[in-house]
Formats: sequence, structure tokens, C-alpha cells
Amino acid sequence: MFLIQESDPELLKGRKIEINILDIDTYGPQFAKRCIDVLRQPGERFHGLDITLNTIHYDWSQPEALQKMSLERSGWIQLCSSEGGLFEYGSDSAITENLNHFFANSPPDARVTGSLIFDRAHVSPGYLGFTEFIGVQIQYLGLEGLRRILSHTSWVLEEAHEIESIYLLFSLKKA
Repeated sequence: MFLIQESDPELLKGRKIEINILDIDTYGPQFAKRCIDVLRQPGERFHGLDITLNTIHYDWSQPEALQKMSLERSGWIQLCSSEGGLFEYGSDSAITENLNHFFANSPPDARVTGSLIFDRAHVSPGYLGFTEFIGVQIQYLGLEGLRRILSHTSWVLEEAHEIESIYLLFSLKKA
């Protein structure tokens, strides 16, 4: 929303904006709610905007909730974003299923944005060592892994940008 406000602030005025956080964790969504609440205060960026933030308990292995939510909002502008989530920790099949459910039940201009971690050969050795030491199960997809998964969907890679020596930010669009 920050980028939309910077490029054309009038686009958000008078619109109902709904942010739906699908997560099994509660800490992140609670933090997001506090941020939105602060940003809606007088003098802040989102003051006067009609923003609703919903937290929906969500498990990637059961993408039916995503399907239902997309169908209920079929006439809306829909953007799906995953940072530090599905593409870093989900299995190939969970990623594919979630992408396919969202594709089938969202409008033609829907987008998916997200972050993923480089493949093991290209990720920072320090990061690789740290995650192995603490026992975190990371999905080291990299760009080629993302392309492999996309070959089982109808999504097209719109753009990708490397961030430092760990992350890749990307966006997907419908073919």
C-alpha cells in the first residue's frame, strides 16, 4: 500500500481495503494489526483509509481455505504475498497446490509476490551454517527451483530480484 500511495494516493481513497493474513502463527499477525492501527492514526499514512485486517488460521497443506476466500472475493483486486513463509518452508507440492488454488479462483489480474531463499549452492555459507546449526528446515529453492514448481502451474514469473546473498524477491502473474 505504501507504493500505491507514493505513485497514486487517490487509488486507495474511498476503497474498502481488506488485508487477510493466513498463518498458523499468531505473533506475526498481531504485530501486523498493531502496525496498521498505528498507521491509521491522525497524521499517519493510512489515516482515513477503510482498512480491515483479518487473521485466518491457515495450514499450507490444506489450501481449501485459500480457495474459499478467493471465490468469495472473486470480483475484487487480489494480491497474494508470502514473505518468510510458503516459499521458504513449504514443500514443492504445498507450494504447487496453493498456487493452483489461487490461480483457479482469482481474477485475471491477480498477482503473487514473495520471497524465497537461494538454492544451497548460491546461498551465503554463513546463513546456510546458521540454519543447519539451529535445525531450521529451510526450502532452498532458488530461481531454478521456483521455475521447476511453476512448470506445474499456470503462473508466469513476471520479475525477480536478488537481495543480498540470501533472498530472491519475485512476482508472478497469470499466463
